[in-house]
Amino acid sequence: MNCPRCQTANPEGARFCLNCGASLQAPRPVEGERRFVTVLFADVVDSTAMGEQLDPEQVAEIMDGAFAFLNAAVAKYGGTVARLLGDAVLAFFGAPVAHEDDAERAVRAGLDIQAKAKEYAQQIKRNYGVDFEVRVGINTGLAVLAAVGDEIKTEYTAMGDTTNLAARMQSAAKPGSVLISAETYHL
Repeated sequence: MNCPRCQTANPEGARFCLNCGASLQAPRPVEGERRFVTVLFADVVDSTAMGEQLDPEQVAEIMDGAFAFLNAAVAKYGGTVARLLGDAVLAFFGAPVAHEDDAERAVRAGLDIQAKAKEYAQQIKRNYGVDFEVRVGINTGLAVLAAVGDEIKTEYTAMGDTTNLAARMQSAAKPGSVLISAETYHL
């Protein structure tokens, strides 16, 4: 088989090119489903500055505490935490289990996150001397939900503009607030 990237001839059955390392296997089709979901994206504000002021172990302790209340809020309202992103959480409401009120559940989870973040911020200020705030963005719409990746790493995710817009909503939210899209508000 010739490599699609560098055209080097490779032995039959090879999975990767002997010259450039490119995959020689045809990509498997994404086996997902189109679903109407509400995506919640929550991010710790100025975590980079926090990382510059504190030891990495302290940042890890702070984020472990944060993930505890972030994940709990999502689970409390029947959402699914899809990904922890270092200083952020990506969660879905409506996948893999759908409820009639998934948009409301996501908003309630976002409000719980902010209430817990305010409490947690006092502890962080007292123990570490740094500020702690969270921004939350929520959007509702169609997405393709699928397990993506390969034999090394696979994750369940929602692909499409619905997820992208939730991330942009989070970026536009004021620290300590929950910003929701018109689609989520309508529901």
